[in-house]
Amino acid sequence: MTNNTDNKYKSSTLLLHHLPMLLVLIAAVIYRQEAHSQPLTAETEATVKTVAFPSPYPLIVEKNGQLNPAVIAIAHIVAQHTASRALPADNASLETWNDYLQIHFIRRSGTDHQQVQKLGNAAYHHYLVPYFEKLGLIERVWPSQKHYDYVIVFGGSPWDTQARFKYLQKLVGAQKISLEKSTVFYINGKRTLHPSERRYLLKNGYPDCQYQNEAVERIWDQAWKPKLKKDLVFLTIIPPKHPIRANTADTVRAFLKDIYFKENKTTDKTILFITNGPYGPYQHETVRAVAAEFSAPIAFETVSSHTRKMMSTASFLDTIARRVYTYLELRDYPLKKSLDQVHHAS
Repeated sequence: MTNNTDNKYKSSTLLLHHLPMLLVLIAAVIYRQEAHSQPLTAETEATVKTVAFPSPYPLIVEKNGQLNPAVIAIAHIVAQHTASRALPADNASLETWNDYLQIHFIRRSGTDHQQVQKLGNAAYHHYLVPYFEKLGLIERVWPSQKHYDYVIVFGGSPWDTQARFKYLQKLVGAQKISLEKSTVFYINGKRTLHPSERRYLLKNGYPDCQYQNEAVERIWDQAWKPKLKKDLVFLTIIPPKHPIRANTADTVRAFLKDIYFKENKTTDKTILFITNGPYGPYQHETVRAVAAEFSAPIAFETVSSHTRKMMSTASFLDTIARRVYTYLELRDYPLKKSLDQVHHAS
């Protein structure tokens, strides 16, 4: 009799111990079912505590919760001209579309931007261009403010970095922004340059370098510092999953954690992120997702230069897939945070 009583007591205690987790898991199921057709709402935005200037890019998900029709149109065109199969229904859930895009649009594992950019335009590329334009992947985007406390240039290959520095100069020259009171950062991960990048440096009159941050420092000092009369502060991080290279999220997270929140007791300081086309929409979405990890609102904006004509089809498709994935990460962040808190509490 005592054993039965003890067992019942232990069972009850175990149930009570895990009850919070069970309740959150039930809520997760309900949330998942509702989220299939729900876009990011004002309430969700407040929950993740991400604050930005109005986004200059078209929504990747419509207000009705459906994927932007331009993405669906692109998927149909690509499927017609390639071996893609099992195209989702146009009104399929975001999760279903995301799964498809991660298989058919994302670049191959182990392949980086530099290699993808060299793949050139597919024979059907001209059919896709109008839809790329509708997604904000081609035309340049101007900043909405003139003064920012931080101006952040995203790291990249020497040629992408040159395009971003050139756009920074254009913004200053056109009096779209002023750097007088801004701190200018270059955020990147520690990585070895590819042979093609080293050839680019030599071809354009820069000294040969082994690492990306070393090359960019020489490019800035030689070509851009004399024009902009501004020092460039480098934030170079060791990739969290070394030897895998650091990605956009890694560098943004490092900046916010190690610079922004350490230097500022309040979060009213503004940030302008600068990139080149077609990466603006995806990198803006990435900043939103990373900012959601912090417990204070952050005022930021992301602008990009016009996309060069020879940007490869694969580069466009890759950045679309990454933006959809990142959107879902941001949308589901409140739930993931709740689950993580319950997990640590138990």
